[in-house]
Amino acid sequence: MLRPFSLPCLLPALVGETYADAMSDFQSIILCANPRSGSTMLCDLMASTGVLGRPASFYRPRSIPDWAERLGIDKEAGSEEFERAYLAAIRQHETDASGMFGLRLMWDSVEGLVGRLSKLFPDQQSNAALFETAFDRPLYIGLVREDKVAQAVSLVRAKQSGQWHLSSDGSVRQGRKTSQPISYDAQAIENEIAGLTRDDTAWQTWFERQNVTPLQVTYEDLATDPQTVVAQILTASGHNPALSQNVQPVTAKMADEESRQWMARYRQEIC
Repeated sequence: MLRPFSLPCLLPALVGETYADAMSDFQSIILCANPRSGSTMLCDLMASTGVLGRPASFYRPRSIPDWAERLGIDKEAGSEEFERAYLAAIRQHETDASGMFGLRLMWDSVEGLVGRLSKLFPDQQSNAALFETAFDRPLYIGLVREDKVAQAVSLVRAKQSGQWHLSSDGSVRQGRKTSQPISYDAQAIENEIAGLTRDDTAWQTWFERQNVTPLQVTYEDLATDPQTVVAQILTASGHNPALSQNVQPVTAKMADEESRQWMARYRQEIC
């Protein structure tokens, strides 16, 4: 059984020289995450290295039509022909120059992805076998945010404001150009904490059942020292960790004084 999410306990086994030598034939990276865990920041950082793929949510249900249109897929949506063409297109066009493919996968998209790939590879008996067949040998990264109150507050605010990501220059990267009004909602925060915790646990259970040992990363480490986190991923995937030295986040942290006030208020109320 895997230990609970803990970056330090797994790093010696995952990013040492022996591991990198043995695991240098990864052809893809699957970033396993949940909302407001820093996955957009990490996807950007990985893409900027040129050797860690260009991870995106290719199999988020609401994003598939946009990707299909962008990639010129004209097959009937949901058909086996569509799924085959879609998989081939994202692998061909979204693999970086090094040959690495990246996929960001939220827990709520796993079941749908399994269903889609099962149409193409019906003989595979496990989720992990399906993913390995579709994406070659993937390196799994488990990304979690340890501070669930902060994660929930971030999610509640994003849903209320309609603004999901800001660029480092402060411009809106994803969501409404003008923020909608927001207001403190303890019940909404509590509900999001429960949902996020449940989905983190679901990922951990999935890793155990699929006999997958991911490289564990926390939002807190990523926000504090992104270069070190990227270096760990580079080493685990068999690449030169020095490539991390020049990477810089292009997504701004959205937490502000109001976020901190909400978190303090919520923690005070539940004590």
